[in-house]
Amino acid sequence: MKRWRILGLMMALALGAIVLSSAIASPAVQGTGTAFYLVPNPGGTPPVKDGPPVIGAKGTIHRDCNGVTINIHTVDLDPHHAYTVWVFEVNCGVVPCRPVQLTGKIIGKSGKGNFSGRLALNADPSRPVQDPFSGDFHCILADHGPLDPKDLPNAIKSAVPPFAPDGSLNWEQVVVFAP
Repeated sequence: MKRWRILGLMMALALGAIVLSSAIASPAVQGTGTAFYLVPNPGGTPPVKDGPPVIGAKGTIHRDCNGVTINIHTVDLDPHHAYTVWVFEVNCGVVPCRPVQLTGKIIGKSGKGNFSGRLALNADPSRPVQDPFSGDFHCILADHGPLDPKDLPNAIKSAVPPFAPDGSLNWEQVVVFAP
C-alpha cells in the first residue's frame, strides 16, 4: 500500500514538473492595438498611410511561442460589403513582408465588424509568423465591395488583397499591434 502512495506521489510530482516547465517555456503576452483609417498616399510608398483613429474600434493580440491570435472589433465599415483582414509582420526579416489573409466576412447593416484568427509560427508557409513576441503586426481591413452571402466562402478567399476598379488598393482601416 505504501509503495502505491509513493508511486502516486512521484507521478503527481512528475506531472506538476511537466506543467510548470511548459508554462515557463511558453510565456504568453497579451497586447492591444490601435485602429486608424487609411488615407491615399499618391505616388508614395506605401500607397496608403495612417489617418485619424477609428473611434470605437479596438484590437487585441495574444502572443505565445507558437504564434499569434488576433481579435479586431471595428466600426464604420460599409454595410453588406465583404471585408478581409490581411496581416503584415513589418519587422519580419524578409523584404518585402508578404501579407497573409487572416479572415473575412460580410458586414451587416450596423457597419460593425468582428474578426478573429490565428497565425502559427512558421508551421504553415501560407500563414507564417517569424517572431510572435517582437513582431510588429499591421492588420489591414480590405473592402471587396458588396457581395451576396450565397457567394461565401469563396468571395472572401483570395490570394491577394483586393484592388479598387481604378487599380488602387481598396484598404480602409489598419489595426497596429506594436511589440
